[in-house]
Amino acid sequence: MIATLGATLEALAVLAAASACTSLLVVPVLAGVRRLPVAPAIRADLALGAAAVPAAAVLLVAIAIAFPGGLDLLGVRADHCNEHGGHGHLCLAHPAVASPALVALGALVAAGSLLRAGRWAAARFLAARDLAELLRLGRAGPDGADVVRLDGNAVVCHAAGAFSPRVLISTRLVAELAPELLTAALEHERAHVRRRDVLARDVISVLGLFAWPGVPTAAADAWEEAAEEAADAEAAHRFGGPLLARALVAVARMSLGPAPSAHSGSGMAFVGARLSRRVHALLDRPPRRRPALALAVVPALGLAIAGFAAVYADPLHHAAETALHLLLAA
Repeated sequence: MIATLGATLEALAVLAAASACTSLLVVPVLAGVRRLPVAPAIRADLALGAAAVPAAAVLLVAIAIAFPGGLDLLGVRADHCNEHGGHGHLCLAHPAVASPALVALGALVAAGSLLRAGRWAAARFLAARDLAELLRLGRAGPDGADVVRLDGNAVVCHAAGAFSPRVLISTRLVAELAPELLTAALEHERAHVRRRDVLARDVISVLGLFAWPGVPTAAADAWEEAAEEAADAEAAHRFGGPLLARALVAVARMSLGPAPSAHSGSGMAFVGARLSRRVHALLDRPPRRRPALALAVVPALGLAIAGFAAVYADPLHHAAETALHLLLAA
């Protein structure tokens, strides 16, 4: 039992190393994605894909570590642990004497991961509870079945709900915004619903649990910037860039008044940084309209990576052990 625990903690340390290495690569990639002269929907997809890289690396290495020993434990086939020597040994089925340094690192990784996962779960629980309360207090209006009106003076106009998305809008906004601007604002939020942006944001937050600290925030910022512009492109395609730009400015001005801005956890609010860039883009030339693809592609890539790791588990496992040996030798 002690040996197995030590091997498990060593494996966690190796997974942390894989996450750290790929996270270091993701940061400059995200910076480059934000500067790409392509449609914002493509930048949003690339940002989500970049956010998935550390999780993909962790998945690949985890399967490479566990698969051969797991097959041995199940009696499917023997692993190669007894057939080699001269380098590090990393196997849950035949654990060797663990490195104290790696065990300590693995213990820190386990504690930190549990803490981050607990905070994420608590935040998601509170956000879901708050959204359920808002939906309970809200009421339907003439805007459509997908729009929920909320009484109050707060400036609310955003999409919320990952699996059953709705557009939340405050009665103050309905009363004070010109009808054509209100329609344009609602169309922008409906574009977020069609693109499944609330779900995409939640997926990025889950993927962030496998990345080094700092990377999840950078990925979310790069994705949100592009996702807002992609929703602008959807709405501008129907109503034109100038009208949507007027709606953005009008909502921003209302939010700067004495009433506080509401937040439901979705992050799809109009008001925020980069408004000037979005308005200028809409006035100069509306951004290109493209569908959102990453939510469909990323799971398929995850399955492909898992299949690749299972098929080539032996050489990948050997490579992980060799890397461990070089690390310990250093």
